[in-house]
Amino acid sequence: MKSTEFTGVILAATCGARLYPLTSSKDDLDMNDEDSDDCMDGDNAEWYMPKHLLPLAGKPILHHLIQHCGDIGMNHVIIAISVYDDVTKNSLVSGIGAKEIEKDVVVLADNGDGEKKETEDREAEVVTRYQLKYRDMDLSIMAMPSDCAGSADAIRVIQRQGAISDSSHVMVMPADLILYPKICCDDQHSNALGALADVHRREYRVGLKKEVPLAMSMLLADVGEEDENGIPLKESSKAKKGGIAREDEDIEYIGLATLKNKHGPCTQRIILKQSKYNVEEDEHNTGSTPKLHIQKARLHAPIDQIMIKTVWSDLHVFCFSPWTLKLLAINESMKDLGKEFVPFLVASQFRGLKASFGQRSGVSKDEDDEKMNALLEVMNELKIGNGRGIDDIGASRSTKFDEDSGQKDGNSQDRPFLVTTHILSRESSKLVLRACSLASYAYGCREIVSQAITASKVTTLDGGNDDNIKYEGGKLHLVKGTSVNTKFNSIILPDSTLGEKVQVKSSTIGRGVKIGKRCRLNNVVVHDNAVIGENCLLQNSVVSSNAIIGDNCNLNECQIRFNSNVKAGTKEKG
Repeated sequence: MKSTEFTGVILAATCGARLYPLTSSKDDLDMNDEDSDDCMDGDNAEWYMPKHLLPLAGKPILHHLIQHCGDIGMNHVIIAISVYDDVTKNSLVSGIGAKEIEKDVVVLADNGDGEKKETEDREAEVVTRYQLKYRDMDLSIMAMPSDCAGSADAIRVIQRQGAISDSSHVMVMPADLILYPKICCDDQHSNALGALADVHRREYRVGLKKEVPLAMSMLLADVGEEDENGIPLKESSKAKKGGIAREDEDIEYIGLATLKNKHGPCTQRIILKQSKYNVEEDEHNTGSTPKLHIQKARLHAPIDQIMIKTVWSDLHVFCFSPWTLKLLAINESMKDLGKEFVPFLVASQFRGLKASFGQRSGVSKDEDDEKMNALLEVMNELKIGNGRGIDDIGASRSTKFDEDSGQKDGNSQDRPFLVTTHILSRESSKLVLRACSLASYAYGCREIVSQAITASKVTTLDGGNDDNIKYEGGKLHLVKGTSVNTKFNSIILPDSTLGEKVQVKSSTIGRGVKIGKRCRLNNVVVHDNAVIGENCLLQNSVVSSNAIIGDNCNLNECQIRFNSNVKAGTKEKG
């Protein structure tokens, strides 16, 4: 395959259980009318909807994300989908005009030896691949095997298929990512992915010079909010003000060390990343005060300052250096990037490559030799160790510290590595989030309408299937022919029909939607081809495609499934 500086990997293999009933997996396809509420009927037997195909301003979230990748010049994007997913490829072909080039089924032994045959002790790995072309981008859609256990496993599957160049940096991102930051005047990039790529590129080059290689960079967003007196708001208070309240499981203590750099911008190094649950765990029910433990090795000069906050939200956008993924490939015990591999890198970066990825107890000699050989290859590639044997590396050490790197100087060759970040400011993070829950999806739909209203006076058309609306953060990718109604703060897609005396406020109306007379919609998302009867009142709700709502219905904070029928006169809340 051709070499490229950055390869994008979009993880789209999960359906999104937290977004039910808007999403549906293959496990849900045996549902029948008996499972529905009395007031809602419908046949959903043929419906499969993963979360990345939920519409945002009329276009699937995945389509927005692919276009963001194209905006920064990324020419190869790999989309990892479920083995049961038969809709994503067709969505890209019909939605953004991607052209299907070829389809193939690859059978590869799990041990990664490159031979297309079964081994005696393991079943062969079967991966269905689709090659698409979208503008100047190559899109590779890969259906993950049914035994793929997590995001780290998905990356290893992609590596075994030879889809990633050995010299390419890999930017991994979730498929439910909404990425429309409001970029401030002091930011150089109008695209958060581009800003992260710039940081990663710079720190990778600096790290090679200092022999402190960069392992990865991650994208964080400042999601903190304050009241009129400048006092930080609790998560529950954010929701009352129209924001998003994070669950405790999504909150982390993140420590950031700012390292001085004589010849460029300061390096932002992640030195701590622990979940709130782990930090605030009450040991032995003693009611003790939560404590953070940071090793002294992480606090050596030339650190300028250290900050530890819980308002930084991990967007799960990770940019890995080529050598990092080579070591991930041989550590098959790690199944999840966000929960296992990334925290491991943050915690182990000061120990050095050999200490972090070297010998492990409980493994066979063959596995241990494989890891040692791979590690030696990486260290030689990074010019660490000067070609010496793996057992000699780090044999002698001195106590003098290098002022530039803050690490031991002299003969120590098992140098620490680096984990860095790019943090989007609080103002920039208004519309940067993961649409992984009903609340976050509804918030994203509402905020993108607000962005479109603000920017609607300046519109440029670039042909194709999109209208690109300029705003403070770059471009909003909208469906061609979309109407932005500034009077009612709403987005109305083509081929929709609104009856007489219909009031629509802060809402998104999909393509082919029919709304009867005297209806009122406030903060509602209506997906394509839905039908709403006359004299209906809908508030804070989402109506899925092909749903039919009868006359005189009053729905508040409801989510209507695909192809459902809501009986006339229904009144429901929540």
